[in-house]
Amino acid sequence: MRLYINDLSLSSQFQSPAAFVSNLDDLLRLREGNQVVANCLFCSRDIRLRPVTGGHTFQEAVASTGDKNLIRRVLAWLGKSGPFWDENRQFNADDYFEHSKVDVTDTSLGEAARVLLAGSQANLVSFQSGGFDYKPVSVQHGLPEDVLGTILLDNEWNFANLRRLISSLAPRPVNWDQMLEQAKDRFDFVEFSESSISYLGAEPFSSCVVDRVFELCRVLNEYAELLSIAKGTSERSNEIVTKHFSGEKAWFSDESVTNKRKFSEQMKFNPIGGGDKVSCTWHGKIKSPQYRVHFRWPISHGEKIQVYYIGPKITKS
Repeated sequence: MRLYINDLSLSSQFQSPAAFVSNLDDLLRLREGNQVVANCLFCSRDIRLRPVTGGHTFQEAVASTGDKNLIRRVLAWLGKSGPFWDENRQFNADDYFEHSKVDVTDTSLGEAARVLLAGSQANLVSFQSGGFDYKPVSVQHGLPEDVLGTILLDNEWNFANLRRLISSLAPRPVNWDQMLEQAKDRFDFVEFSESSISYLGAEPFSSCVVDRVFELCRVLNEYAELLSIAKGTSERSNEIVTKHFSGEKAWFSDESVTNKRKFSEQMKFNPIGGGDKVSCTWHGKIKSPQYRVHFRWPISHGEKIQVYYIGPKITKS
């Protein structure tokens, strides 16, 4: 699957360079934190010249911040790593495409349309409020006097949804190792110890367990991300704690005092990065079969949630 950044969605819509950079940073963090996204997110080398405010191009807005780290990150992407679709365009014998009566042959809309016509999967990624906050985006193939067809491109303008989009299109795991690899790709704010699934070695593989593990990790990931962005708790993070960490039907809970004493050693794990063993009594619950996801809790601003155990309920009597 390929994602094409819609260069036409940069159309001077931002009120200031800072407003553009805020939106851009969401995309950069997603790209830098997820190798799957980085590998399939294609752009044009000329996107840096697109207007983002009334008086700034993409590159001018970035430069105007004076933020050396931001400039370095953008240069690493647009000056070096890409990937760039215009360096290896998809061939099409009838190479003319329009959108809303405008020639888009040499834009990402044209390239995404060519890729779809060639039988591969292609989606657009648009910056918000640039005239493309909708889906699908229609592209006409062929000259106006000789229309060959219409291509409908799926489009995403909320960068937070990109990870879920890619995850939903990935093949379902068929073993525990694939579950762990996909979990690492999906959840940027959750870390998994290398031994976290070693306890599943003798257990039969279950797609239902995988789905539940992913759902538990999704909540943990959202909480850690919110804490990182807000530099502390927020209304949404407090809502997650109230909904999923308290009450009789809580998804996550601590062990009882009795279980902590009785199973103390079984709930100590080798830490990520080395050092003394870590006690992880907090866990996410899977009812059928009775499995648990043990993780380090609580966390502070800037920390990831560390998962140390996925397997059968440790305190099972």
